[in-house]
Amino acid sequence: MKQTFSKQVSLFFCVVALLFASCVTGSEQKSVPSTAPVTFSVRTPVVDDGTSVTLATQTAGATIYYTMDGSTPTASSPSYTAPLIISGHGNDVIVVKAFACCVGLADSPVTTIAYQIKSAAENTALYLGNPSSARADVALTENYLLERSQYSLSYNSTTLIPNWVAWHLSAGDMGDVKRQDDFREDDMLPSSWYKVKKTDYQYDTYGFDRGHMCPSGDRTDIVENNSATYYMTNMVPQSPANNQTVWNDFENHIRDVVKGNPKREAYIVCGPYGKGGTSQKKENVMAIPTSSNNEITVPSHTWKAVIYLTEGTDDISRIDASTMVEAVFIPNDETCLNESWQKYRCSIDYIEEKTGYDLFSKIPDEIEAVIEAKDS
Repeated sequence: MKQTFSKQVSLFFCVVALLFASCVTGSEQKSVPSTAPVTFSVRTPVVDDGTSVTLATQTAGATIYYTMDGSTPTASSPSYTAPLIISGHGNDVIVVKAFACCVGLADSPVTTIAYQIKSAAENTALYLGNPSSARADVALTENYLLERSQYSLSYNSTTLIPNWVAWHLSAGDMGDVKRQDDFREDDMLPSSWYKVKKTDYQYDTYGFDRGHMCPSGDRTDIVENNSATYYMTNMVPQSPANNQTVWNDFENHIRDVVKGNPKREAYIVCGPYGKGGTSQKKENVMAIPTSSNNEITVPSHTWKAVIYLTEGTDDISRIDASTMVEAVFIPNDETCLNESWQKYRCSIDYIEEKTGYDLFSKIPDEIEAVIEAKDS
């Protein structure tokens, strides 16, 4: 009997030991829950320069770390704050890697996406770059990209004028078509935004011209192209002394160079700067009010930068330190009356310093640095 009891006790402790060992082994084998993976809002492989990408994870309170050079991210990498901007030259490949971590959880696996930046077609407005990385995103109320075949621009729905307008000019763009003079609101803008009307400039009261950025004279090959220059998104309030003399003279000069011998092509970008202009009717006007309680900003200056090439192909590869460039920065007031445009020559670097834009970013950096420093 004692022997039987002893065997039962021994068996009991063996069972307990086995159960304990099983519990310990199960505990060791059980994995720690992981942080949810990182997701990317844009998964298409080819994107525009300046595309905004949102990173997210379903684990509340998690931190996302990322790299954009293809290296593996760690907790020492930059932590993500929205938005992530994919930027570079045309055809560049940007490899983004990201993982998420949260206290008490294992790190998520690394998510990797490679984005290739689109390259604008040769002889189009943005072939040499998008100066402010504008995009056609309604959330970008002060840097909205509007693209037409005749020109592209960054529109500011707060100032109700473009930040900049860019286009390509060749001899073939100029013909015998007359000015259409069909100034009108631009229905390509988001429907919720105020659209400036022809009458909003109130010339009789304020005295500022509806000043073209991409000029009517650069699009005289067919009626459709000339008419496209009369959308109000292509206008800024210009002092007549600015618009009708030095600005107009520089436009004519550019066209003469392009039509010359040898024939050339030009990449052009221009825009307004500052706030507060003067006409013959009013001094130091900051803005022109509209009937809808919006205001059209009156700039203090207008600027323009031009890169010329002899007609040809593969334009970026043909730009070098000797490439002809011209740039002007002109006051938007009556002081420039009877002045020559040459008085207002400047470097492209000067315009970039004033505006904060990168005007010809697709040109290789070492060449860009030389030609943009030239005092034209």
